Amino acid sequence: MRILLDGTQCNDLDAETVGEAIEAACARAQALGRVVIQVAVNERTLEPEELQDPQTISSAAEEVALT
Repeated sequence: MRILLDGTQCNDLDAETVGEAIEAACARAQALGRVVIQVAVNERTLEPEELQDPQTISSAAEEVALT
């Protein structure tokens, strides 16, 4: 799974699910003093309620991008 943070690929982050990718990228953003305001999965922006949906966060994806 490709994980992007502010358009930059995070080659050292690894995830099996969308939820794992979001968690890893959010931790990276926090360590850099950044705040995540948008999550896109396969180029589709997730709505806030989708971030809490077990089916969404347990799914796989080609790309998860956070900004």
